[in-house]
Amino acid sequence: MTQSLRIVTLNTWKGEGDYPRRLALIEAGLAEMNADIICLQECLKVRERGFDTGAFLGDKLGLHVVQAEAREKFRSIGSESVLSTSGLAILSRKPSQSTLVLPLETDDADGGRCLLMAGFDYDNDQVWVGNLHASHLRDQRGADLRRCQIYQTLTALAALPSGPVILAGDFNAPLDAPECMSLLAAAELDWGPDSISSLPPTINEGLRSHSPSQARAIDHIVLLRAGMTWRVARRQRALDTAAPDDGQYPSDHAAIVVDLVKTEGTPR
Repeated sequence: MTQSLRIVTLNTWKGEGDYPRRLALIEAGLAEMNADIICLQECLKVRERGFDTGAFLGDKLGLHVVQAEAREKFRSIGSESVLSTSGLAILSRKPSQSTLVLPLETDDADGGRCLLMAGFDYDNDQVWVGNLHASHLRDQRGADLRRCQIYQTLTALAALPSGPVILAGDFNAPLDAPECMSLLAAAELDWGPDSISSLPPTINEGLRSHSPSQARAIDHIVLLRAGMTWRVARRQRALDTAAPDDGQYPSDHAAIVVDLVKTEGTPR
């Protein structure tokens, strides 16, 4: 008997562009994916305006929501500059059994980073999900921050009770970048049937230019501590085209969709 679990990660791009229109496109795209767990980064929240990306999408999709607010600062929404946070959210069909937030190494130029972790009961396994948004700084300090943040993330996930661990999010680096070496060295790592070098870029290039490292896949979903039966069966990119009527992209990042399968009695 084969069980499956669909995971999605998406950087929602805060309140940039036409925020209400983009939310509608994201909602429609996520509804089609029919995912079990969705990890979102750059989730805008503006209390005075009632904006809350994670809560809005959770309500529209009928999913449970856990969130971690991060990086409070003034940001542009349309023609206005408003005080807002840009945090993490995990949306899920099942309610989380436990939730943890771990502050990560930060810098004055890129503060407020954290890891959001949630535990779920799937097919008699305690499945843990970590949602990460690593530093966006493109200099050596950014690479050092990402190396530290990824190491802190792996340390925290390794300390969780037994069960499969899914790490998803915007790493702001390819998997084979130097700052990700601790991840690639992790025991039982499974990123799926595709080679790391062949993973397609996850920045929607039709929107804006990015550094050479971002011309590769920087949004990832990997499976850690999978045991003998869970494995990554399929990875695909989604939400990576403009709407035909107005040319609007859902986000500046594409979504990544990964299907996990569990085959009883069949070793990986």
